[in-house]
Amino acid sequence: MAGDQKNKKFNRGDLVWARVKGFPPWPAKVTKPKDDDIKIPTSGTHEFVTFYGSDTYSFVHPDLLWSYEEFREKYLIKTKIPEGFQDAVDEIEATVKRRAARAAGEVVEDSSDSSAESESAKEEVREEVEVEENKGRRHLPRRKSSLLFMQKQQQQQEEEEKNDEEDEEDDDEIDYDGAHKHDDDDEDENIEMVSVSSSSKKRKSTVSVKSGETKKRKSSTDKRSEVKVKVKKVHKKDKLDHSRAHDVDRNDQHVSDSVKKVKKAKNVKENEIVVPKTNEIVEKFLSLSKHLNKIAFEFTSSTFLPDVLPRPIQETFTIGFLGLGKMGTTIVNRLLNSGLKVMVWNRTPSKCKYFMELGAEKGSTPSEVVQTSDITISCVSDARALKDLISGTNGVLESISPGKSFVDMSTVDVLTVTELHESITSRGGKFLESPIIGSLDSSMEDVVVVASGDKELFDDCCSTVFNSISKKAFYLGGIGSATCMKLVVNMLQGTLLAGLAETLALGEKLGLDQSQVLNILTLLPISSQLNSLKGDAMITNQLSTRQLSLEHMQRDIRLAISLGELVQQPLYITTATNELFKKAKARGYGDHDTAAIYRATD
Repeated sequence: MAGDQKNKKFNRGDLVWARVKGFPPWPAKVTKPKDDDIKIPTSGTHEFVTFYGSDTYSFVHPDLLWSYEEFREKYLIKTKIPEGFQDAVDEIEATVKRRAARAAGEVVEDSSDSSAESESAKEEVREEVEVEENKGRRHLPRRKSSLLFMQKQQQQQEEEEKNDEEDEEDDDEIDYDGAHKHDDDDEDENIEMVSVSSSSKKRKSTVSVKSGETKKRKSSTDKRSEVKVKVKKVHKKDKLDHSRAHDVDRNDQHVSDSVKKVKKAKNVKENEIVVPKTNEIVEKFLSLSKHLNKIAFEFTSSTFLPDVLPRPIQETFTIGFLGLGKMGTTIVNRLLNSGLKVMVWNRTPSKCKYFMELGAEKGSTPSEVVQTSDITISCVSDARALKDLISGTNGVLESISPGKSFVDMSTVDVLTVTELHESITSRGGKFLESPIIGSLDSSMEDVVVVASGDKELFDDCCSTVFNSISKKAFYLGGIGSATCMKLVVNMLQGTLLAGLAETLALGEKLGLDQSQVLNILTLLPISSQLNSLKGDAMITNQLSTRQLSLEHMQRDIRLAISLGELVQQPLYITTATNELFKKAKARGYGDHDTAAIYRATD
């Protein structure tokens, strides 16, 4: 089809499908750059287009442009819709309807002026504003998170509705970063904010600022989630003035910039909440399941284990443990050695006998373990095993009730963890995800526990479970954060192992002494315990003594790659590393140590 349009001339205002590298054909409009700073291509013919559904633009060759209405059915995506695509289609369809209405002489709905000429003039003005807004932004149709896009849409709708309706008011202009325009530069003011949240409950925080800078517009509420940013100005004399929305530079209306500026405001009271940067990864997962719409995420600063005051533990306090694999066995041993009362369960009952001899009790089902225990911990191999454990017959959910606490120490994908959180908390229970980074075969100094979810449950675990496993535990905030942390760390470890394996393999082919290669590495800044331990294992063929199995490392790398695809972050080196691990796994080294990746370098 591109050939049919090879010599076609597009005019300003034409609605088109535009293709840029890495994206499907995207709804766009042919416009004209108004910014002198925009570099115009000197070679070939290009059309300047702005993309619907995002604040981006690009110069596109005519061969990569197609008439929107003519090719609507061809390029309209109906399955696996990219984020932002449907919003872009809705916007361009609204433009098509507006134009059709004007052409028919009809009154354009929601317009403050029914004159076709006036509406056309206003559209040209908006087009110029859109180009001005694109200053300094990258030339690709970014797929924004739904939350930010909703806020942007709300701001634009509010501007159009209030543009001709509101009268001028003598109010000061306030900027979220504490800047405002006012004749009295010495007067202190307070800005009261309703936090950005995906839940129906609104948290308020007050940020004290000083005079001397500029303002931001308030956004309206969306039907899909309550997203409000209210600005109130409180003078020292207790006089409250409500400032109306003013037309300002559209560049200042980017929500993420606003939130970032709030965090820099001065004089924040100790007991007040300043909205932190939203975890975009978890937000994206919200759109994957209807079960997640009610979940509210709060992201706080990390908590280091020594900073948590231990709570007194009752003598009858019981830890339930589900899953006695390699990691689970080590954890239960340490819990029993710490003097804790433990009840265990495993799909293969014979694995429980050893711990019963050490004083542990045996539960007949996961449901019984949860019913009997104060805190129940799961540690299984993958998402399927975890879901069976939770939702199967006599599973965890059958005994979850208000007051029950559940901790998952498995390594699974973020969506599974988020759904598990919803299942537990919807029944009144407390939930904490808490994967372990490092090998439990090492000393406690080499193990790090990362956790996210219920903060009170984290504090309880620091006094019982975590201090038996590690001397370092961190609370990361909202659900999904801990899993993401473990995956990015193990992703790096996997790529380092692949690099080390190829280094030793090449050295061997070149006739170098591999021991000397390792010795030299220990003298350089790149020296590490990983290089020493795994390097020795590779050259001495000690591949069966595993700390972390090759199969589980490949699983973590695969999950990390999935996260990269979700947030559109290319992982070129990690992808190549994954292929190396898959090759070693296919050769039968899946249950060996991760050092067995060396066997896949030929």
